[in-house]
Amino acid sequence: MAAASLVLGLAGFGNGLVAMAFLPYFMPSATAIAVLTIYTIVLAVAIFVPVRRHLAPRGGAYLLEPGRDPGRLLVGEGLDG
Repeated sequence: MAAASLVLGLAGFGNGLVAMAFLPYFMPSATAIAVLTIYTIVLAVAIFVPVRRHLAPRGGAYLLEPGRDPGRLLVGEGLDG
């Protein structure tokens, strides 16, 4: 679970892939999925709470605007224009 937490903290996703590689050795798969789901929700909230003030609640509609280049988000030009 520690490796899965590290992956979630660094990448923001993929913790299920890491955790489900090991958890079924220790418990049934159905139980592992339930435990991992609860664990991921708790950990995601714990990551989100400290940074919530830095997020603008604009929704995702601005990504669908005509002429919007989603690649600009990847090169660091941000969401401002």
